[in-house]
Amino acid sequence: MSLKMLETLSRIQVLFFKLPEPVAEALQESLQGCNGCFHTVHELNELKQLLETTEYSLVLLGAESAASCDNDLRDLQAIINPEKCVLLVCPNGDAAVTVAEAAKFDVVQDVINLHDHQLLLERKCGLYLELLQRRLQAQEIQPQQLTRHDPVTGLVNVSLMRHFLLKAMARALRNDRRLAVLYIDLDDFHCINESFGLNGGNSLLKSVGQRIKNCIRIGDLVSRYQNDAFMVVLDEIRHDKDVEKVAQQIMGQLNTPHDLSGVPIISHASIGISFYPQGSIGIEGLIDQAIQAMRWVKLHGKNNLHVAGSEEQAGKGLKNKSFIH
Repeated sequence: MSLKMLETLSRIQVLFFKLPEPVAEALQESLQGCNGCFHTVHELNELKQLLETTEYSLVLLGAESAASCDNDLRDLQAIINPEKCVLLVCPNGDAAVTVAEAAKFDVVQDVINLHDHQLLLERKCGLYLELLQRRLQAQEIQPQQLTRHDPVTGLVNVSLMRHFLLKAMARALRNDRRLAVLYIDLDDFHCINESFGLNGGNSLLKSVGQRIKNCIRIGDLVSRYQNDAFMVVLDEIRHDKDVEKVAQQIMGQLNTPHDLSGVPIISHASIGISFYPQGSIGIEGLIDQAIQAMRWVKLHGKNNLHVAGSEEQAGKGLKNKSFIH
């Protein structure tokens, strides 16, 4: 049965270590399109060099006897990284190598007898190559995710948030709808870092981000905007009062104690709200209005919310400003 060539196989090699030539040739033929990715190796040093020059490898070890297999596996144990390499033990002829014996070595993935299971070996090679391909793809995706998401909270970063906001603003104008921006700045967050260190502060930021996310609808977005500040975009809102209700819900969630190493912590926040369209402001003006509204709260007691342009403080703040209960 022919197996489909993997697109990234040029970065994945198949190494036949002490495998009989006819078996190696049959496998290479069954994996169509893989010319140049196969190597037949008889010396350990040569195998080691090949492992060091390719990201991922599938190694098939030919075993003429249980004793020789045991010796080879001891050598391979020292040079194979299980995260980067899949090792199959292939007993040949009367070599009595059991799965239990091979399992003593962490690097062994499977044991397949060459004489009895040639077709199974071909299928297993295909499956393990697909496994290595997925690992390679995951390795490539991770940096992309890191560039789009905040590493501490897992929320989208500022760049992605601004892109989302620009598209939401265009939709609002096109559909004659409104949207709101909430700028949420934690009060006295420096006290958390001073008391619990950077790891404690990061744990709180992650918890805060998740609680905010739980308060908004699918289709809205929250990001960690900077340091201890978060920004929320509420898209296509029907009534301005609905936005204040969401902000109050967020405040209620943040005022519920977080658990930091067994210590209950309350994360008070000052929230500024701005709406779009409102006048002729663009994205910078919209965000700045929310920030200025947040600063108004900071100057008037913290732990509350304020709508940009309004003269009165919206909602009723909680008087207790302590963060440890």
